[in-house]
Amino acid sequence: MSSSAPARRVGIFVIPPIAADAGHLYRRTIEAGRAVESAGLDAFWLAEGHFTHIGVSSSLTVLAALAQATSRIDLGTAVIPIAFDQPLRLAEVAATVHALSGGRLQLGVGKGNGHGFSAAGYEAFGLTEDDREGLYTVALAELRAVLTDGGIVDGRRAPVFPPPGDLPRRLWQATSTTTTAVAAARAGDGLQLHRVAFGADTGIAQHALVAAYLSEFRGGPGQEPRIAASRGVFAASSRADALERIDAILAADPDLLPLAQPGQSAEDYVAASNTHVGSPADIAASLHADPAARAATDVLLAPVLPVIHPDFRGQLRALAGGVAPRLRAEAPAALATR
Repeated sequence: MSSSAPARRVGIFVIPPIAADAGHLYRRTIEAGRAVESAGLDAFWLAEGHFTHIGVSSSLTVLAALAQATSRIDLGTAVIPIAFDQPLRLAEVAATVHALSGGRLQLGVGKGNGHGFSAAGYEAFGLTEDDREGLYTVALAELRAVLTDGGIVDGRRAPVFPPPGDLPRRLWQATSTTTTAVAAARAGDGLQLHRVAFGADTGIAQHALVAAYLSEFRGGPGQEPRIAASRGVFAASSRADALERIDAILAADPDLLPLAQPGQSAEDYVAASNTHVGSPADIAASLHADPAARAATDVLLAPVLPVIHPDFRGQLRALAGGVAPRLRAEAPAALATR
């Protein structure tokens, strides 16, 4: 490993469930963000979802509030389905959050999760999910142009206010396709990887995306590849303890756990959702064995317990105190040979 290789960044990825009391959910989300900063972690990433059972409908709005409650950590969207937004308006809102946070926004964008997860969103916004690739390509090009050169007023470019600053260099593209991974690389954008690759070994499938991204990376001066791998985690005293506790949650309220299916055992849930469980040492070792996570410049630990669960803070303490130091001790494999 090169002695000059940047240290890996470790953040928390929060996936809020729909709750009857939205105000309570958002307050707990902001409290979680403050706790992430106090724990010494690097970033807080927030899932966005539309007409689904998980994710907030306006991640930038929640992050604007969190920007006023924190001062150091990066604040990331994971991710905004940009086909649902007007690019100029999205650029203005993102630039506002970037300014409010003192330049800490990480702007993750994507097409919405596949496998039917985002179908209701496309329908609600009057779009067809079959057109997701084309819609995304057009929306991203327009967003990038606005962030870089401003909007069109009277046939001429007019600057966005507030000025986006370095926001174009903080764009991330979330994808499970080689085509988009290569496009992100050639644009100098970051690459965001989902918690699970359905129907395949996640680490192996995503490592192929990482390889394609690295081979085509064309960043500007001072830009290095950025690869964020989000991974579901459940910390306990041991793997057996983790499975026992997950079994209890599945029996009592399976809706608390992302990607849980009726009648699943803990073993089945962990395997199907690619969740890394056990002691902090177990989790770190499991992530090290995942080639995509090992390559990542940014590991986004996604506690499967929601922020409204009483044990969320306990999970956060275990991850910050036991997992993060182990991940930071190793340089990202993606940068080791650059």
